[in-house]
Amino acid sequence: TRLGLWITRAEDRIGLGHVPDWVPDDFGLTSGAPVPEVQRISFDRDGESAEFSYTWFDPAVVRYVARLK
Repeated sequence: TRLGLWITRAEDRIGLGHVPDWVPDDFGLTSGAPVPEVQRISFDRDGESAEFSYTWFDPAVVRYVARLK
């Protein structure tokens, strides 16, 4: 609200990635291991890209769910 930025939509693309080099010890998988990777780009009310993120996850431990409202 303070920035006057409103995210109006987001797009997730899921594919095969690899655990990054900076993986925390408790992640359970080693650097370079193949894992699902989510790339998210969010857009503001003018249709301009406002943020971008990567997410890696271990599908044996968690399930990816996206709810974009």
